[in-house]
Amino acid sequence: MVSRTRKRILLVSVFLAILLLDILLVVHAGKRLLSSEYGRKAISLASKGMGSIRKNINIRNLNLSPNEMIAVKPTEKELEIYNILPDDNILVTKFERKDWGTWNIHGWYIAVDGNVPSSRLHMLAGGESDWEYVFRVAEKFKGEYVLSGGSHGREGMEDIKLLNAEDYELDFQPGEKVKLNGLKIVENTFLTFDEGLKKKYSTVQRKYTVSPSRIMLETDFRFIKDVYMGTSYVCMFPTKKEYGRYIRFDDTGKTYETPELGKTLTDGTYKNYMGHEESLSATIWGDSSYKYEFKIRIGNKDMVDGFRNRLKAFYWDVNKLGNKLYFSKFDNDDYKKIEAGTSWHNESSWELQLKN
Repeated sequence: MVSRTRKRILLVSVFLAILLLDILLVVHAGKRLLSSEYGRKAISLASKGMGSIRKNINIRNLNLSPNEMIAVKPTEKELEIYNILPDDNILVTKFERKDWGTWNIHGWYIAVDGNVPSSRLHMLAGGESDWEYVFRVAEKFKGEYVLSGGSHGREGMEDIKLLNAEDYELDFQPGEKVKLNGLKIVENTFLTFDEGLKKKYSTVQRKYTVSPSRIMLETDFRFIKDVYMGTSYVCMFPTKKEYGRYIRFDDTGKTYETPELGKTLTDGTYKNYMGHEESLSATIWGDSSYKYEFKIRIGNKDMVDGFRNRLKAFYWDVNKLGNKLYFSKFDNDDYKKIEAGTSWHNESSWELQLKN
């Protein structure tokens, strides 16, 4: 009886040893397969497939119509607005609150993970570069110019309101999500010659209207002191080269091509400015697999001095990574005098849409 039991134990032990060896061989072969190029491609495809499935599930869970958006403040200084594009990607319109209080456009992104808020944002346009306006000003004729507005500072905040499309004021806290048909940011600010914000030369009302895939900014300037102005910019648009390699100035129909990603004609002494066109609108697109184009417009010719300046509307091949559109006003050597009491009104809009 003992002998039979020992035989059974021996047989079971041999079977388990063979099974363990087989498992080890399969695992080893699996590791070799996974470390091979074929295996890595398979893992990559599977990962992308799972990511796409998760993203699509997240998009369906958002329950957003084409006219709706979700606004969220990740922090006190960040504001993100999410909407679903016709290709089922999620566009993120991001604002950043500057140290002096204004909400400036930070950029357009794709939410790669499909989450709101997203922890994986892929930039299409923007970054730390200005979209709104930058004035080059001096206190005296032939005086030293300084840059005022946008990321350059020299702009102070008086008051601010965040409103929904029905003009009800919003007060949501970081992390809170708010579903909207539209968002308005209304700010009253002032522009100054100095960083200490003591030498005011103009009051400004800034009114952003954000709708799905579109930003509009209305600005009303009222000069309260004489100012001398050089080359200034009333609307801009910075984008990455893969999404903005080409530009068409819509009013003249002329198209320009910039160097591809990783290349630029701009160096230390030469800035590759392209266009110099008399156009109030432009269309920008690139070679990316994301089939988007950007429409940028300003509202009136007076805000670009009737195109009497040398630069007019131009596209700058900034560096190896990005390009930037400018609508310019005045020339540096003119020291154009703007008298106290002068008022300006401008409308700028930026829109993302699918290419035909």
